Amino acid sequence: MRTWRWVIALLIVLNALSGAVPAIDAAAFKLGHHPASLDLHVLPLLQSLTWPVVVLWLASMGLFLVSAGLLVAIRGGALAVYALAFAGDLSVFLMMQGRAYDAAFNRGERTTSCIVFVLLVVMGGAIWYLDRQPSRAGAR
Repeated sequence: MRTWRWVIALLIVLNALSGAVPAIDAAAFKLGHHPASLDLHVLPLLQSLTWPVVVLWLASMGLFLVSAGLLVAIRGGALAVYALAFAGDLSVFLMMQGRAYDAAFNRGERTTSCIVFVLLVVMGGAIWYLDRQPSRAGAR
């Protein structure tokens, strides 16, 4: 079971990093920095984001990282922290919906976002399952 913990933790970390990069870009934009790599099609979306949304986005990515660490360390609380991270991420996603979001992303990209949220629910279920397995010293 330890191997599955590492696999799920790696997927959580990849999700957190893929979400943190645009969240950091959004924060930089709010601070007045306009990276050269910024895609102009996302500019209206970045302009529409408020500081509370950006902070919630960054916090949820940080919580995903914490939950991955707790999962690998076989410490209690991994599922609770993951659930908080998921709730924050989903809230940000729902707050972004609207004309600016639709203009920034095509239908395929929006569908991919929805698929990622379904996969996050599956990973949450996997964490729940792993947390209920008896731990054995030296188990792999």
